[in-house]
Amino acid sequence: MRPRGKLCPAFGPDFVRSLPAKLKKLDLFADLSQETAMALLGCLPAGLLELNMHIGDCLKWNAEAFRSFAEGFPRQLRLLDFDLEGDLRGFGPLAAELAASGLTTLRLSFGSVQHSEALAELFAALPPSLTELQLLMQGIGLSDNCCEELGRGLRRLTCLRALELHLEHCPVGRVLQAPCRSLINLELSLWTLGPADAIQLSNFVNGSNLQRLGLYLEGPHPQVCRALTPLPASLEELDFNVWDRSVGGEAVLTLASELPPRLRVLHLHFLEADIIPAPNIETLLASLPTTTLHTLSLSFEWSGFCQLTECSFPKKLRNLSLSGCLVMPERPPQVPFVAALARELPRLRHLRTLTLDFDGCCWKASEARAVLDAAAHTKKIHADFGTGCVEEDTPETWKALLGPFQAQLGHSLRTPTDLSEQTLY
Repeated sequence: MRPRGKLCPAFGPDFVRSLPAKLKKLDLFADLSQETAMALLGCLPAGLLELNMHIGDCLKWNAEAFRSFAEGFPRQLRLLDFDLEGDLRGFGPLAAELAASGLTTLRLSFGSVQHSEALAELFAALPPSLTELQLLMQGIGLSDNCCEELGRGLRRLTCLRALELHLEHCPVGRVLQAPCRSLINLELSLWTLGPADAIQLSNFVNGSNLQRLGLYLEGPHPQVCRALTPLPASLEELDFNVWDRSVGGEAVLTLASELPPRLRVLHLHFLEADIIPAPNIETLLASLPTTTLHTLSLSFEWSGFCQLTECSFPKKLRNLSLSGCLVMPERPPQVPFVAALARELPRLRHLRTLTLDFDGCCWKASEARAVLDAAAHTKKIHADFGTGCVEEDTPETWKALLGPFQAQLGHSLRTPTDLSEQTLY
């Protein structure tokens, strides 16, 4: 059942009241009316173990809805995933059920809410049985009391293994107050990161036995390098996205000096206008783990990439993605990176997928052909060769290039889109 953006007449009150009493798992993705949603909350099967409930925005949570959900709360429920939007006053009855439950997985996505101070009741009710917690709170302003209560709630979760938090208006240092020894997967989306928060985040990360860290920084983050120093030796996967164009070059060098030896997956993404100098990229590539890394994704502004004269990747790479855009007014006269990449790809005998997506960078057809020939041993290639062509190329040139590759690669190549209308260079 998938949401279609409109009410689904097949799912009315009679439908939800007829759910089998022995039902163990309910995945409901449909836009329900307020009447149907309220009926559902009051008649959930008592033996339900998993509930994924995404029923559109007609249900505006209020005291009546919380009370109805609490009265019919399945006592055996282990997984709960739902959206929360509306007036949060009256959350108390549901909070009591959550606190007494044996939930192991709780995922909450918040929309527009009123009286967000009531979230303190939710955070205080987080059951200690949780092993996975996801709180998506974009745009939610948390009071000081809520931040403190969330921090206290997290400290009680001694079995927690996966934590995902999206915080815009809550200092992370007030939430991640003490390391969680059981935690192996941490994903954070933050708006601000001050000096104290960066230090506290680093202490939390290094006090846990993390295997995966996802860090998405959307606002100004001058202290990001401090948060990355050091990274735990146990880390096997790092997903790092930063949108502050002033920190990219320094952050790359910091990461190069801190990459854990057991790293298997690395995703780095920097703001399109954040120009990473070629020497910094070379330093990063030289520091990549040579025996364990199998997936690498780098997204930088094109001008740093294009001046690389050498690009050496770990031999055991299975998945490689390189992307970026061009912020310069025109393509540089010399692009040594393409030749360097063509020399390197045949050495990567374990490579299964290759993604090249440099928007607006205007590859020459001969360059594209050289790279595709060098990557002929891979099973899947996705390549976007830009939006315009250099003057030496024609539509016929590109058509001749793609002919032998499209059938083999499943139409995963994109040539310049405006070849028949204009020549950019």
